[in-house]
Amino acid sequence: LWRTAAEEGLPVNSIRAGIAVMLIMPFPFTNVSSAWRLQSKWRRAVVGVAGMYVECWVAIAAMFLWAATDDPLLRSAAIQLATVAAVTTLLFNLNPFGRMDGYYVASDLLERPNLMQRAAAAAMAVPARLFRVRPPSELPPLEPWLLAYWLGMLGYRLLVFGGLVWLAHGVSPWASLAILAVAVSLLVVRPALATGKRLLAMAADPVPVRRRLLLFAAAVLGFLFLVPFPAGVAA
Repeated sequence: LWRTAAEEGLPVNSIRAGIAVMLIMPFPFTNVSSAWRLQSKWRRAVVGVAGMYVECWVAIAAMFLWAATDDPLLRSAAIQLATVAAVTTLLFNLNPFGRMDGYYVASDLLERPNLMQRAAAAAMAVPARLFRVRPPSELPPLEPWLLAYWLGMLGYRLLVFGGLVWLAHGVSPWASLAILAVAVSLLVVRPALATGKRLLAMAADPVPVRRRLLLFAAAVLGFLFLVPFPAGVAA
């Protein structure tokens, strides 16, 4: 950040860094929010990938250590460190579907700030057409690439919560049920209620829209009750 800011003649105050706790794990962080002042999107992207660049070198150094030592305990620790550094970089930091480094780099390179909010607004146009809240001519046009990004966001969140449920089930089925309840609330119930409220607020005549929403909800619940469970699993 200091180097790229100096290239544009911008002063940078002290940069805050430290340890943050995320997902019950300690993570080192560096606050480079002032990178938004950089005019060049490529320089902002360079600042955004710097942490992942360091993680890659950590993984490489761990692999060299793994290859150079015969101590089984040290080799195990080295391969675990390399795996965690690489997986963290590829699945979390580099992933543009979570609000991590990869998301901000993608926003910079696409020159689309608030990409998640834009994608959510674009996705809202689909139920607005489905439930006919207004004539199609009065609704914003569909943006396929933003819809695709929104679906990627949804898939990523389902993957994360699904992984948490799976890991918790290995410890306790009751713990996995608790996480599953939270996931259903965050990913299904609350977004569905918020979408219904927004559709009613958008509607020229909310009465028929409310009727369509209730019929749709009843159809979904009816379908869920008809889904067969495996033998021995209580509904």
